[in-house]
Amino acid sequence: MATSYSNFTYTDLDTLLVHYERQKLFPQAISGLESSNWLSETLAMNHSYPLGTEKAKSELLVIPILTEIRRRNHGFFALYSGYTFDVDATQGLTGRSDFILTKERRSPIITAPLFAVVEAKNDNVEDAVPQCIAQMLAAQIFNERKGTTVPVIYGAATSGFDWLFMRLSGNTALIDTEIYQIRALPELLGVLQNIIDFYKNLPE
Repeated sequence: MATSYSNFTYTDLDTLLVHYERQKLFPQAISGLESSNWLSETLAMNHSYPLGTEKAKSELLVIPILTEIRRRNHGFFALYSGYTFDVDATQGLTGRSDFILTKERRSPIITAPLFAVVEAKNDNVEDAVPQCIAQMLAAQIFNERKGTTVPVIYGAATSGFDWLFMRLSGNTALIDTEIYQIRALPELLGVLQNIIDFYKNLPE
């Protein structure tokens, strides 16, 4: 059994009785969103920096994109970066989360997690899938223990350039069949907005 999120493999997910399969998560007709001038200018400038490390891609590519979505939605969610998210050590659901988006906007600690974003090592988003699903499972367990009703947890593995999305409901994790890319930014932003709209439309 894995000792933390970063060690998770598909075998560990099998041990936790998590079923996973490939499925297209978003309709082809999903509306693209044009980037704001702020995001376009920020990403253009940041592409001029060396982007050879996870930290650089996290700060220069991922955070601006997530910030753009937060701005568009008037701070609907809180964004936590690099926080420890220890939920269940017996199942290996402990360690640092790269990014967690939460329903509670004003808490200094993680509450009501909705969406986990995991940075892919060596730019391979596929390899980061088990780690991401593990954090999504931890978010689901966390919400259940706190009595927070969130029927679906979303997640994404990203290299900064490529984004692979996932959705967890119960013990079934769906892994998207499509990888979205920063070079097709309107489409990527449209998918992220689709996820936020899902949570906005949940009954209180």
